[in-house]
Amino acid sequence: MQVNATRFEFGGVGIFHAIDLLLECDMERNDWEYLDWAYNKFENELIVPDASVVEGTRSYFTEQGLNHFSEPLVVFVSLFQKYLEEAGIGELFVEHRNIYDDEIAYSDNFQILIQNIDSEKERKS
Repeated sequence: MQVNATRFEFGGVGIFHAIDLLLECDMERNDWEYLDWAYNKFENELIVPDASVVEGTRSYFTEQGLNHFSEPLVVFVSLFQKYLEEAGIGELFVEHRNIYDDEIAYSDNFQILIQNIDSEKERKS
């Protein structure tokens, strides 16, 4: 079985790991408030798997996760574009892919974690 999933990256890392770059920006007050709201939405509603599961994985949103977090994702994407892309710091990348059951290290209704691509290449060779 396969699941459609979506990953958001900035500078080669997931958007949650790239948040520090936004925190260093001289954002307008209302953008700080939007960022705080969006971050808290994820913080309060997205399960953080055990660290031993997370190590060496890449996280993707399920379709249910994309729907549930659509508003905070719009905030994150717009802020990454407005403050980081426009400043030439990097580019936001959105990856859509099908994930197969045997790739999944962790999943819940909102997210799927798979082994990092480098780990996948080693596994297949």
